[in-house]
Amino acid sequence: MRHILAITLLGTTGLAQTWALNPSNGREYAITTPLSWSQAEAQAVSNGAHLATIRSATEEVWIVQTFGSSLWIGYTDAAIEGQWTWTSGESATYSNWCQGEPNNASNEDYGQITPCNWNDADGLAALPGLMERPSSSPQPGVSWIEQFPLNSPPARDTHGMTYEPVSQKTVLFGGYSTSSGQLADTWELDSTGWIQRFPQTSPSARETFAMCPDGSGGVLLFGGYSFNYGLRADTWRYSNGNWTQLSVGQGPPPRRYTSMALSTAGPLLFGGHGNGGPLSDTWLWNGTQWIQQSVSNSPSARVQHRLSFDSTHSLTVLFGGRSSQSSSSYLADVWTWNGTAWSQAQAANGPAPRSEASFSYSVVSDEHVLFGGQNGASLGDTWTWNGTTWTQQQPATSPAPRHAMGMAYDTARDTHVMFGGRSGSSLSDTWWYGSAGQASYSQFGIGCPDPNGATPHLAGVVGAEPRIGTTTTVRASNLPIAVTVPIFVFGTSNAVDPGPPTYALPLDLGILGWPGCQQLVSDDASFLSITNTGQADYSINVPLDFSLVGYEFHVQAFVLFTPSGVAVSNGVTGVVGF
Repeated sequence: MRHILAITLLGTTGLAQTWALNPSNGREYAITTPLSWSQAEAQAVSNGAHLATIRSATEEVWIVQTFGSSLWIGYTDAAIEGQWTWTSGESATYSNWCQGEPNNASNEDYGQITPCNWNDADGLAALPGLMERPSSSPQPGVSWIEQFPLNSPPARDTHGMTYEPVSQKTVLFGGYSTSSGQLADTWELDSTGWIQRFPQTSPSARETFAMCPDGSGGVLLFGGYSFNYGLRADTWRYSNGNWTQLSVGQGPPPRRYTSMALSTAGPLLFGGHGNGGPLSDTWLWNGTQWIQQSVSNSPSARVQHRLSFDSTHSLTVLFGGRSSQSSSSYLADVWTWNGTAWSQAQAANGPAPRSEASFSYSVVSDEHVLFGGQNGASLGDTWTWNGTTWTQQQPATSPAPRHAMGMAYDTARDTHVMFGGRSGSSLSDTWWYGSAGQASYSQFGIGCPDPNGATPHLAGVVGAEPRIGTTTTVRASNLPIAVTVPIFVFGTSNAVDPGPPTYALPLDLGILGWPGCQQLVSDDASFLSITNTGQADYSINVPLDFSLVGYEFHVQAFVLFTPSGVAVSNGVTGVVGF
């Protein structure tokens, strides 16, 4: 339950209701008192909600783990028998009925979660209803976090940036700088930070080109605009620190402001601005050549749009752009490519029309993240698209508004990485978005008192969370104002102490003559302190190593008194982040 933000509000019934935030979809949930289905829906509406819509198996697992089963949900066929709809008005794209259900055994028109999955019922039984509404609160589990690496690429915009999963590196190339013009440098980001590479061969300096992984351990680059050569139609592959120009025969015509992403059959390229204006052609790279796809239904001609590959559902997703390089005809439509054809998605209540946004897909949360872009002015909003629904996120921190930045999803670290862009001038900051980037401390378990009845309390110091490249601090408090000897025990587990001998945690320390006390963390390292101030701090340096992001450790304080006595604190879990 570490990722649930509980928000206690006073409902219209006069009862305090606790809303839990699902960090994967940015929605808040709470349960009603036991009511009939119609009464539960009415109570939900009075709280600015509806009975819950369930869009995927992932959402359902979270709901059952958080609230249990035997709940009313917002699924009903009361209007037209056999046509099940959600009270939220969303399209019905997922269901999980029990075997033999729905059977309408006795005019059963209302959905409920049961231990065997979903059942249709007559709606009269008094059950808790699961309410759902959009969240307007900052999400501590999913946020933008600025990174400050020792080395960083110079400021730029309209560059290429993509994650290559075999090498587990984000690759950045070229772009334009408002201070130095077009660029042709190559950078990689891995667990140690940004590193500039110096390939023997390289594409010419350029901007507004397309770049994506090629599906075979390399990165593919196409086209763009060069001050020296104009619109480009060359194809390059980056692998093992070097660029190679590929001989492709007949390929896409020269263009800029295009976009490319993986598909089920290889890199897919769509649209852009050619010599004759905006384009609407679709091309597939099969590993050796470009093949133009014959399609009967296609997104309209456009520039500055974005493509991203949903590997879970084998769909390449297109968002927005503009219908001309020079017009203000911004777009907000969503299209998907299934390997053979384009289909337009029904995407109401989403981001405002825009171009030059960032757009990437997380396989862990099963959603696309969109940030910023421009529609005459730079934008700074964050949205997620789960395949059917847009949700605006409210992260506690966020990058400044910008457009023409690069963003890629780092699979190894479950983080969206964004670099640069433009907001008046070119930018050089690096940001991470995702739950994996959060540095945090949380408490668990209970301690036991000293001979005078005072129980030590252990917590992480606010502002000194375990961020890479910094010093983190835990504090034991509620100690006597006398000479006291706290021992800080650090462990890698709060479930098992590897010993020898190995034993399960928590361990009852009554066997040592300390009744009511428990060992909560494995004893992997211990550090002694002495204090007479009523509290004691212990600090450790967290290395600047990006591979540590998401690493968990556990701490407990064992407190010795002079001349005699002992007490034990609660436990603390630290999660390393940025």
